Amino acid sequence: MSVMILGGDDISTIKTLLVRLGAAKINHIAGRKNSDSFRELPCDTLCVIMLIDYLNHNAMKSFKKQAKSRNIPLICVKKSINSIESEYTKLLDQLRPTQNPCVTCNQNDQCKTAQELRDATIEYMI
Repeated sequence: MSVMILGGDDISTIKTLLVRLGAAKINHIAGRKNSDSFRELPCDTLCVIMLIDYLNHNAMKSFKKQAKSRNIPLICVKKSINSIESEYTKLLDQLRPTQNPCVTCNQNDQCKTAQELRDATIEYMI
């Protein structure tokens, strides 16, 4: 999953946490300068994390609007490892496919529904 972090100056601990939780690519915009509010979110962004205590208000408004228009999940937290971990894992739980009811079925190998669920799980993990 590609994650965009907005706000904060030194985010090395946050990057380490997100990599441990499965983020493949992490982008960062400090968001303190006025010019940051005119920047665009990268096309491959799948999640936006706003560190609200280290972000220009105009930049916050701009990135929130961009994320909403592209249906990208937005997490607004203070710069605290515990709150970031908590909210990010909640988001991951929401994005995970539902439990597979076909696991105990004896015709699991021939079932089209079971194959679609396996494909969705593989796609999610990529």
